[in-house]
Amino acid sequence: MKIEVTPENAGMRLDKFLVSQVPGRTRSQLQKMIKNGLVTIAGQKVTVHRFLKTNDNIEVKTGLVEEKVDTHDLNVTYEDPSYLIVNKPIGLLMHPSDTQSKGTLTDMVIKKYPEVDHVGDDINAPGLVSRLDRDVSGLVVVARNQDAYEHLKAQFSKRLVDKIYIALVWGKVKNDQGIIDLPIGRGRQGTMAAHPQVRGAKLSESDRQALTEYKVLRRIGNFSLLEIKIKTGRTHQIRVHLKAIGHPIVGDPLYKVRRFANLFKRHHIDRPFLHSQTISFFDPKHVWQTYTSELPNELNNYLSSLDAKAK
Repeated sequence: MKIEVTPENAGMRLDKFLVSQVPGRTRSQLQKMIKNGLVTIAGQKVTVHRFLKTNDNIEVKTGLVEEKVDTHDLNVTYEDPSYLIVNKPIGLLMHPSDTQSKGTLTDMVIKKYPEVDHVGDDINAPGLVSRLDRDVSGLVVVARNQDAYEHLKAQFSKRLVDKIYIALVWGKVKNDQGIIDLPIGRGRQGTMAAHPQVRGAKLSESDRQALTEYKVLRRIGNFSLLEIKIKTGRTHQIRVHLKAIGHPIVGDPLYKVRRFANLFKRHHIDRPFLHSQTISFFDPKHVWQTYTSELPNELNNYLSSLDAKAK
């Protein structure tokens, strides 16, 4: 397929323009085609962010088999006309990345709810209002239209959304509840790290304020089960903050401390014990809604094994 850009379409971004020109293709599929060199301008490979000029000659190679995306594992716990509540399993990437371009949660959502493909302000993460790390399970919110996206995103920005996580950490947390108020930024080894701030000193360029509240639900031997509330949404925030207070999350291979090395070997689990259990917000009709997800079986079974050993 060959398309010549007319003056009225000059200035449009390539991927958005192609949505109206190439039938049967979603925006995310077209973006992948552009990245894979299947869309060219004047015979040259271009980027998704290319802005068009009058008389640009676009060639689109459309003779491809549509990618098959399995929606069997898409667990939608609540479906509203304007948003979805999805219970994400571990191991599922939220959206395409440099290392994985398909088989993500957004692929599954778009396959079943194609209207989501045009929602949001991030072309790589359409509709996503909240996100979880790949190895964290639990609830995430996906908007089905732009109005709902703006409404929900504003609540996250203003910290009006209540998010509760359940985490099992190494060691007996001394206080029954507490607040971790430590800036988070990139550490020397490339992972995220909490950086205690000297009074009166300014944050470094990479650091961001982060606030995490915790409450001890119960202590089991040399472990503590915590309820976590985050007031900010920094990368790996919960994992970084709990390591910073000396109680890293059980099963977390990235944020560990040496003093629990022996316990780590004796009480192995194949995933971080961190689950997004509850999320509450005002829906587009301004009604306060709360959604809850039970702990996955593997986490419940792990707790049961600890209980049995503690008796």
